[in-house]
Amino acid sequence: MTKKEKIDYWKRYSKINNRIERFAYSSILKLFKKQGIEFTNVANELSFEYALTRLNDIVNKEDFQKFFDEFYVKAGLLLLPFYQSELKKQLTKNVQPINIAFRNQEKINELGKISQRDDVGHKITSITDYTRTLIRNAMTQSINDNLTKREMASQISMITQGQISKKRGLLIARTETTFISSTTAEINIANSGFKMNKTWIATNDSRTRDAHLKMLDYPTIGQNELFKVGDKEMKYPGDWNGGPENCCNCRCAIAYIPAPLEEQNIPQTRNNQLSNLVLAELVSQLF
Repeated sequence: MTKKEKIDYWKRYSKINNRIERFAYSSILKLFKKQGIEFTNVANELSFEYALTRLNDIVNKEDFQKFFDEFYVKAGLLLLPFYQSELKKQLTKNVQPINIAFRNQEKINELGKISQRDDVGHKITSITDYTRTLIRNAMTQSINDNLTKREMASQISMITQGQISKKRGLLIARTETTFISSTTAEINIANSGFKMNKTWIATNDSRTRDAHLKMLDYPTIGQNELFKVGDKEMKYPGDWNGGPENCCNCRCAIAYIPAPLEEQNIPQTRNNQLSNLVLAELVSQLF
């Protein structure tokens, strides 16, 4: 893809990306708020000291696991049609139009497995532990300062409903939107029967990391190859092998493109174009 093609692709992608990010942001803020209210209710009914002994029950991994379970599937279901449409354009642009029926059940099943991965489990543990730490530290300091219950409740509200939660919520929403977008794109082309290449689509603005901006000029690579991003190797945007310095707040995207016809292990016509019959069969299997 040329630099212009990458920028145009990102403009199309950003419309659905922004929608998913807003959904994630709203959902995680509701969860923070729920946990804060529950903690405050226990504290007001008994004491903040007692509420601290219940903190691990109130701020628990199960709530965050449920958030990731639901978000990844809902986001994936919105993303699959986009990636299928983009891939369909690539596959059929040199042949006569073909009617393709999407076959999504296997891909939907794969979406449901993402939140059970070890790397996602580490994220859930990290988010849970940090939320507990924020509340515990604030309450310990409030108790030492002899604050009233109302003043302590205000501290909890700042953490779970104020600017602290909003900043954390946006960080989680943006980071996880990029992760699920890239993962869904990978699921979409898995076992396609086509040899695929991929290209990193960077967000072309002043907020993008320098290492990611340079990806606008990065060549297309094979489906199973790794991108060299700064001093890290990554499968796609959001791949945690790149570390937080490459994943947190990343707004980049991935695009999968069929390899050139001469590299495809499928029959061709004398004009070196894919047979419509072969293409129809493979694409119908893909979708």
